[in-house]
Amino acid sequence: MIPWTIKGESGKAFNATVRSLEAAQIDSAQVSFRALEADTFTFTITPETLTSATIPELEQQITLYRNGTQFFTGTVTSVRPIISQSSQQAQVTVSGPWWWMERINMTSDRTDGAGDDAERMTFVFGDPTTGGNLRDHILAVIDRAIDLGVPMQKGGTIDTFFDVPQISLNQSTIGQALSELIRLVPDTMFYFDYSLTPPRINIRRRGATTTRTIDVSVDPVDSIDIEPLIELQVSQVRLPYVTRDVQGRTVYQEQASGTAATGKVEILTVSGPEIDTFLPNDLFDSYNIKTVQFLETRAEQWLLDQQGSLVDLAKANGYSSGRFPCNLSLGGEITLYSSPPATNTTGFTIRRLRVPSPSIFSADGSYYDIYSSTRKIIITADPPDWIKSELGIGLKEAVYEGYFGFVTGYPLPSWWQSVGFEFYINGYTYDGTGGQRMYGFKKFSVPCFITTTAYPTTTTVYRPADYSFIQPPANLAANLKAAQDWLPYTGSITLVDDDVGAVRYRGTKINLTNTLAGLDTMGALVAGESMDIATGTTTIELGQPPRLDYRTFVDRIRKTSQDNIVYL
Repeated sequence: MIPWTIKGESGKAFNATVRSLEAAQIDSAQVSFRALEADTFTFTITPETLTSATIPELEQQITLYRNGTQFFTGTVTSVRPIISQSSQQAQVTVSGPWWWMERINMTSDRTDGAGDDAERMTFVFGDPTTGGNLRDHILAVIDRAIDLGVPMQKGGTIDTFFDVPQISLNQSTIGQALSELIRLVPDTMFYFDYSLTPPRINIRRRGATTTRTIDVSVDPVDSIDIEPLIELQVSQVRLPYVTRDVQGRTVYQEQASGTAATGKVEILTVSGPEIDTFLPNDLFDSYNIKTVQFLETRAEQWLLDQQGSLVDLAKANGYSSGRFPCNLSLGGEITLYSSPPATNTTGFTIRRLRVPSPSIFSADGSYYDIYSSTRKIIITADPPDWIKSELGIGLKEAVYEGYFGFVTGYPLPSWWQSVGFEFYINGYTYDGTGGQRMYGFKKFSVPCFITTTAYPTTTTVYRPADYSFIQPPANLAANLKAAQDWLPYTGSITLVDDDVGAVRYRGTKINLTNTLAGLDTMGALVAGESMDIATGTTTIELGQPPRLDYRTFVDRIRKTSQDNIVYL
């Protein structure tokens, strides 16, 4: 028989002295290792009286050794006295790290609207746009668990995973959070290495883990009771999701991998109206926009036509503008015609000189160089507020300032007399006479919008979305299919051997030889491994952990409305 020994904790009645199970008056002991559940070492102390026995205390540490090598270590979580007329016993349960993980809330620091951080019972894995790698998410939970006091350590084997959409978990324990992440990958096994203190966590995937082959004709098999679960083998994975066209309308999309077979198609909705009970309006406002450079005649014509310019004042008094051959950088002339023509004149000429150079200012008074080729003016009418604040095209609200020059002494309508001039200069006329005239100048200002984005032809632009739908990362369907495209088995295998514990099965996959065809390559996952030290019995449980014991594809993966859309 292989010696099994036990020790307690310094400073406790059941102290750190290593002793045999017999010396500790232990007459039965079992060790159970379970995926996504608490591993336990349970034993019964049977003294003549409990008052004369050394019984472990609640919350103290207990360590079990097999042939001098540490086999299990954990915290006493239960001491149960059982007293009858014929005997007195104390049943003791020592639990591994998962016991704590089920009792510590999963929290993270979140930032509120005022910019302050606070600890909340929520954890968001990944980015709403790009998602994140599942291995990184699992490591984030492990790090948080250690920070919150779970007695475990990193450094074991954590196999590679793949990118998944954003996952939000609320009101969960650490154990629930890890379980939800692992639901995505049914080919995953979770176990602790108890040869170290504190125990070290390992997460292995079926394709990379060790294979244990049990030969029914040679190995000490006591019983086998297993069955295949053909309803859980996947041949195709489909991922419906939603995008939006330029007008904001929902467009149904899908990522798929594999070939459909009856009863073997898994459909996981990544985003869409199926996941949420309410979605905001998804039709975008639109605006027809056109721009020109400031040095173009069209820009000057647009400016002079706007409310607040002197041409606008002329129009208000019955005159309409003709063509505008002038250029912002060169000066020139603008001719106004009466409509209908006045009886005392057939027309008159407004002389315009660039004194000083035209200028444009932003709303805060900053000066802009209007001769820059990178700056355009929007010449389409009435830009809506969202164009000004949300379009993201380098839009600036500005004011154009220019001057008109008028030749004094020409016969002008009476309304011009009320305009008044801000300054006068002497200059030469442009009417071919060569005479020198006195010119009066009037300043005018026109609000406008400038942008660095060119729209040389009228273009329909759409208001930016308030939200977008979450989309699956590349190859997600193929990765999910690969994690499920194999035949699972459930059931149990019992072995009886005096050398119990010599071969370890947790974290491995099992093949059976010299029995039914196909079982020699079944690669069944181990969900649990239990050992009765006194009888030498090892029970191997195959399949998924009980908390992930699903029988349909729909149950396998859950999505929440929080991971349907992202607000922009």
